Formats: sequence, structure tokens, C-alpha cells
Amino acid sequence: MARTKKITREEAALRARSAFWQHGYSHLTVRKLEEYTGINRFMLQTDFGGKDGLFMAAFKQYEQMVRTTQFNTIAAGTSADVLAFFEQQPTGEFSDEHRYGCLAANTFCEGHLQNKDIEQALEAFFLLMNNAFYAALQRDRDAGKLKTDVNITHAAEYLVTMAIGLSNIIRSRDSNLAGLGSVNMVCDSIRSWQL
Repeated sequence: MARTKKITREEAALRARSAFWQHGYSHLTVRKLEEYTGINRFMLQTDFGGKDGLFMAAFKQYEQMVRTTQFNTIAAGTSADVLAFFEQQPTGEFSDEHRYGCLAANTFCEGHLQNKDIEQALEAFFLLMNNAFYAALQRDRDAGKLKTDVNITHAAEYLVTMAIGLSNIIRSRDSNLAGLGSVNMVCDSIRSWQL
């Protein structure tokens, strides 16, 4: 009988991230998680405390990836960086996983999570996104490059809502080109705020 390769905790979380991203939290049974991750129920329970714990480990990896590849750039940038974030949506220049939209938005929109830790992690993710948008817009305001009548708090909330909506359109239609009209509208909105 062939020996199976020992899967590390990090590798299991990485594989789970991909599975949750592709299939959604509520659509993955423990059996399916075993299949996608290569771990057994014993490791799922002992190393992660079950499905919720595995999701949290996977989501932490996802949050770190998005923070370093997108949110940090936006937060340190200007409205031009926010615009670039939205303009990249319909290009189709994403990894296979990205065609499933945003893991946080998808999980949030499933809407029937019972785990408070997961709910708090999702809320923290959206606050991080909101703060990145806010910081970029505030930087433009401070530099005199944003119209004074733009309410930055409301604008950042609007951008988060649009990002969540676009993610769900992308996922439901399995295409980054989905929602192109909405992308154009949000980009026009951002341009209209700029001086």
C-alpha cells in the first residue's frame, strides 16, 4: 500500500482557500474538504477544530494576500490607485481563483453563517478595504486633487459596496467581463470626484 504524503497545515489551508473560493463555504461538506485538501477528518478536527477553523486558516491566507497585493497599494496611493483597482476587474488578467470573485464577498453574501469568528473576520476585511479606499481619497483631498463636495466616508462605503457587488457578478457569471457596465459606472464616479 502506497504511503500518502503528509500535508502541512499551511498546505491544507492553501488548498482549502482555493476550495472555499471556488465552491463557497456552505457548499463544501467535510467529505469534499477532505478530497480537495488531502487531509482526513482527524487532521481537520485536531489541527483546525473542524470546518470553521479550516476556513479561518484559509481566510487568513486570503486576507494577507489581498492586503499585500491590493489594499496596501491603495491605502498608500491616491484615487488613481482606487480607479486602477476597479479597472482591472474586467481585464480577465487574474489567476484561475480570481474568476470566482472575492472570497470574503462570496462568503458574506451566502448570508447564513453561524460562526461569530468568521463574521468578525469578514467585517474586519471589509473595514480594511473601506479604510484603504478612504486613505487614498483623503490623500487626494489633502493634495487638492479631490472635489471638496465629495463625502469621503460615503464614497469609501460606496466603493466597498461596488467591490462586493462586482465580485458576486463575476462569480455568478464565471467571467471577469461580467459587470463591465458597473465597472464603467464606478470608474466614471471616481473620475467625477477628481480635480
